[in-house]
Formats: sequence, structure tokens, C-alpha cells
Amino acid sequence: MNKNSILALTAISIIFGLVPVIAYFFYFTGIININNYELLKLPFVNETWGNFGSYLSGTSGSVFSFFSLVAVIYSLNLTQKMSLSQLHLTRSDQLTSEFNLLLDTLTKLLEQKEYPDLFDKKCSFETFKDYIYAKICLESQRHPTTKDNLDFAYVSVLTDNALSNEYINIFKKECDIYTVLLQRILLAPTSLSEAFIAILYAKINEDYLFFLNSRQLTGNLDVKTERLKFSGVSLTVPEKLMSTISPYMKD
Repeated sequence: MNKNSILALTAISIIFGLVPVIAYFFYFTGIININNYELLKLPFVNETWGNFGSYLSGTSGSVFSFFSLVAVIYSLNLTQKMSLSQLHLTRSDQLTSEFNLLLDTLTKLLEQKEYPDLFDKKCSFETFKDYIYAKICLESQRHPTTKDNLDFAYVSVLTDNALSNEYINIFKKECDIYTVLLQRILLAPTSLSEAFIAILYAKINEDYLFFLNSRQLTGNLDVKTERLKFSGVSLTVPEKLMSTISPYMKD
């Protein structure tokens, strides 16, 4: 309730309170000595004051009871709004804590991850990434498309074929956590989900995100794909991969 509403309600209450009092003295005690400014003749008999009390109880009492009821309803409504606001704040804090915990876990898994042997030796993520990107490039020659059609289905085909059975589950643990992260983004209010996405982009580089996002895709709209689409996380093709497959795209 704003300041103007409070002032208006106070003024109305005062008016409703004064009208019965003025009416009582005007009709039952009389107005005398106007020239001498002695306007009201106050009674000195206790019985008269008792009648006055009964009169106010029957007139102003019902009015103030109504205002009291309005105040109680307003107070309950305000309490309910504050409770809902506190509930939303608590829920947002919980989602933020869960999101940060999941993201930290995912980051550590990616940092400590070991990749399969390539060319008879252990390889780093950079080596593994370049190898898979080369295979994706070969697939893009077999399945050419335009930049405008570089969508979920196309990336799914390229990645599924490039990540053969040998590598299909290489990011399985990470993708399980990433799936829950996307769910937290979906559950969060709009402003909070935008903050979550910004934090995700800041902590996970585009190459890791490409592998994580591509594993959410299955070529058809299953639950994981729908979750990725509606989360607001964009399916961006890393700059290095894009420059590699661009020559094989149709105009």
C-alpha cells in the first residue's frame, strides 16, 4: 500500500469517526452561544455519556469493524506475498548452489579427463579434438549443407558418425552432469537462467561445449534434445571446426 492510499484511508477513517460525534451533539445536546463561540453544550450526567457510548458503538463501531476487517485482509495478503517472495528467493538460492556445485564438478572432470590412445600413444584433449574434428570434416564432405541449415540434426549426423563406437561414450559421465545442469537452467527464472548460461560460457570453452551439446543430440527430438533446445544454450560450432568444414558447404 503506497503513501497516498494510507493518507486517503486515514482521512476517510477520521471523517467516519467524526460524523457520528458531530451528529450526536447537534441533535441531542444542541448548539448554543454562537456569538460567544461556545458551540457545544456538553452533558454532565453519567447516563447521558452512557447513551453517547451506546450511540457510538452502534454507528462508528460497525464502520471501524469494517476497516479492521479490511486491514486484516490486507495484512494477510501482504504476508502471503512476502512468503511467496521468500519462497522464490530460497528456491533461487537453492538452484544457484546446485548449479555451481554441478558446474565445478563438471569442470574438474574435464580437467582430469584421460583420452584414449591415438597413434599408439596417450593423447591430450587438443590432439583428441583435432582428430575428431578431422573425422567430422570428412563427414561434412559426405553430407554437405549450407550455413543456414547448420542445425541440431546436421550436427548430430556429423558427430554420431565421427564418434564411432570406440569414442561414443567418451564423455558419458560429463554429459550426465551436463544434462542435470541444463535442467537447472530450465527450472530457473528467466533472469537467473541467463546468468547461469553466462557462467557456463565463461567456465567451459567452446570445444568442450560442442562435445557436450552434440551428445545431447540423437537425430530426433527426444528428452535430451528438447532440454537443450529450450534451455537457451546455443549450439555453436567452434571456430576451428567451422573454418574446417566451411569449404565443403553449399552456397
